[in-house]
Amino acid sequence: MLKKLKTMLLLVLALMAVQLFGAANKPKYIFLFIGDGMGENIRTYYQQNYPDSCLEKFPVIVKTGTNNCFDKVTDSAASGTAIACGVKTYNGAVGLNADKQPVTSLAKIFRDRGYRVGIITSVGLNDATPGAHYANQINRKDYAGVMSDLCASNFDFFAGGWLFYPPDYQEKHYSHLLKQCKYEFRSQLKFDDKAPYNRVVYVQSMSPSWPDEPHKHHYLAETTAFAAEKLSRKDRGFFIMVEGGAIDHLAHGNDLAGTMREMREFDLAVKVALDFMKKHPDDTLIVVTSDHDTGGLNLLKANQPPLWKKQLIRAGAIESSFQKYFASNASDAELMEYLQCKFALGELNSEEAKLMQEAITAQRDPELRKSKRKQYRSMYGSYNPVVIQAMRIRDARCGVSWTGFNHTDRQVLTNAMGNGAEYFKNVKENSDIATAISMAAFGEDVMVEARKTTPHLVPGNAEEYFNFITATGSSLTFRYGQSKTGELEFELSGSGRSEIVKRSDRAGRILFKDAKPGCEYVVKVKRAGKVIAERKVTVPAASKGQLIARVGIIADPHVSLIPNARYGRMHMISGPMLDLAIKDLFQSNVDFIVMPGDVTDASRPVEIESVAKILKQYPKMTFYAVPGNHDYMNKKDFNKSWVKTFGASARLEKHGNLQILLLDTYNGLLADKEENLKAIDALNSDLPVIVITHYQLKADTFMTDPDRVIHDADKNKNGQEKTPELAKKSASRLEKLAKMQGFILVGHKNVATTQKLGNLVQINLPQLTQFPAGYCYADIYTDGMRLEFRPGLNEFYAEYSRLRCAVYGMDSRVRDTHSLKVWNNFYPMDLSKGKK
Repeated sequence: MLKKLKTMLLLVLALMAVQLFGAANKPKYIFLFIGDGMGENIRTYYQQNYPDSCLEKFPVIVKTGTNNCFDKVTDSAASGTAIACGVKTYNGAVGLNADKQPVTSLAKIFRDRGYRVGIITSVGLNDATPGAHYANQINRKDYAGVMSDLCASNFDFFAGGWLFYPPDYQEKHYSHLLKQCKYEFRSQLKFDDKAPYNRVVYVQSMSPSWPDEPHKHHYLAETTAFAAEKLSRKDRGFFIMVEGGAIDHLAHGNDLAGTMREMREFDLAVKVALDFMKKHPDDTLIVVTSDHDTGGLNLLKANQPPLWKKQLIRAGAIESSFQKYFASNASDAELMEYLQCKFALGELNSEEAKLMQEAITAQRDPELRKSKRKQYRSMYGSYNPVVIQAMRIRDARCGVSWTGFNHTDRQVLTNAMGNGAEYFKNVKENSDIATAISMAAFGEDVMVEARKTTPHLVPGNAEEYFNFITATGSSLTFRYGQSKTGELEFELSGSGRSEIVKRSDRAGRILFKDAKPGCEYVVKVKRAGKVIAERKVTVPAASKGQLIARVGIIADPHVSLIPNARYGRMHMISGPMLDLAIKDLFQSNVDFIVMPGDVTDASRPVEIESVAKILKQYPKMTFYAVPGNHDYMNKKDFNKSWVKTFGASARLEKHGNLQILLLDTYNGLLADKEENLKAIDALNSDLPVIVITHYQLKADTFMTDPDRVIHDADKNKNGQEKTPELAKKSASRLEKLAKMQGFILVGHKNVATTQKLGNLVQINLPQLTQFPAGYCYADIYTDGMRLEFRPGLNEFYAEYSRLRCAVYGMDSRVRDTHSLKVWNNFYPMDLSKGKK
């Protein structure tokens, strides 16, 4: 019996040892290498020419599918998202699933579990492939949005070949934005030894050396080595993604020489990881894959001489110099001889000379290429026909050919080496890679939950947040946010009804329909049966009067093409949000739409142009807009564009018997503009009025910010008025306005407040893209106005905006509470003279 007990004890101990070993024997250091465009044949041809390649040394090698969610040829955004987030999606999506919902990347999971995270690419740092690991954007071309997500990622290390900039945006602007997010911007790969403790974003060209441009650096490899050494400090694990992005760029142009040199740089970066593994053999996992094949390289004859090595300068430089030579009226023979020299072709045979002549003929006759666009597009792509043909002749002599200039649906190769490599033996699609890494690193597939979980936009413990957003005459919208996923129960009661909704995601909204006007409702939030929050709301009372007008209100759109601001402004989606808001209001049958202030963010021509483009989609809608302090009306060109888009910035209009007074207070002054004074003087005191203005006409008591109200009457240190004449004019006009019946709609501050100017009710409105982001819908009746707030961002972006506001000490609860009182209310007033 004792012997049996000893045996059982030994078995239990052995089992425990195996379990403990299995728990501890997980890789701490994970490298993910992505050769963008690195098709199997590109890789095979490279290895034939570089026998010392590291890519042959991986024990696990599998073929991997790359098609997108529609089973069509992918782009780098869809494939990058599949690799980073484990979901198939549509082309152009960055960090979103096929339903355009944000999903959590594996890199963010590593970050949230305490690993250090590094993102390295030889191309654009805010491009699709690197962006898929930290960004969540509908369109990969929204480089400003991707950059915003980089700033908010809280990753430890970034390095890239360049950055994509929005129009009229410069390096200094990104540098300022990064500094706000506690990153330093460096335009050179001169590595700070204190990194990543001092977080730095490094940007510098990582192009490989060529024979006539000798330098000693292999920047992608050196950057990888630096990141691995620094991110492994203090024995913390890391996840490093390294992209050889220019492989794709050169393969698009069928540039064999450039593709092979980019492959070399990528291979040397992989070697860095292998050298790191020698020092940490039990703690390292290395994965090498590609997002897709580019160009469709075909291997025709083996063991042909690598003539591409004789190309002394980059193909782009050859094309540029050829264009100049072409423009100098060189003969066909001279042009051929020029490229024969540049590509080391030597003598051309008759067939080769014929092909070159056809290309030169096409180059000399743009109309011919235009008339046969499809044919020439197939033959030469969007590149110089003669240069392409010269490379094609050279490549044929090398034993290869290209299928085309685009991505293909060919499978690519995925490799793994190190601790956990066995999980990659069954990888069949690129969306399986994140799961395999997860199994290796964590012992579980965390991507199952990640695919349905809103990403943690700010790591760490976000505030517990529960509040109503809107309370309209027919529905209630409730917002919630919790620091971790877990089941919540929301119990609504009031007006004789009871309803329970359960959710388990980290953040979202709940819509409770069939609310009754004038009734109070309560939502109790429960976790594990315990009430953790209770919120009350009263639905606005219904009007008993007759409808005068339906008004859409979009305050401070701040249309911009720049990255998000740290304080919560969602610049990256300002244009699309304006479009969606107008569409919603248009479908709600509003009579007109008013936009009080800051239509643009910085008076850039591209901003007002993008606004005009949106408005043109709704030719039957009337828009009234007044400029804000970001709309520089003193700029002659901008003023001209404004008037062309909206009409005069200050004037009096009418809708039936309702007066619409547009006041231009963009500079904080009312009386310095004759148009304002004339419009006020023209008011009919017997009719109601809607006043739209950027600055308040009377200061409220809630905000202490002095930059909120017109300041014609500002006083100096001695108590004397700075502009007594303007102050006098302003006071007389405000006295007239105070006798009117109606409402003042104010943009600018995004805090829900009210104030009275005589009989007029002044309302501070929501800004379109800053928390609490949204727009308003107003019904004006003979007995008052019912105002309804409509959230302008989906759950993900609303949460994003809220958390960014919290960084600057803006209390979300206060802002929502005030919005419920002010932006969801019925304001009684006798407007019967405005009856149609």
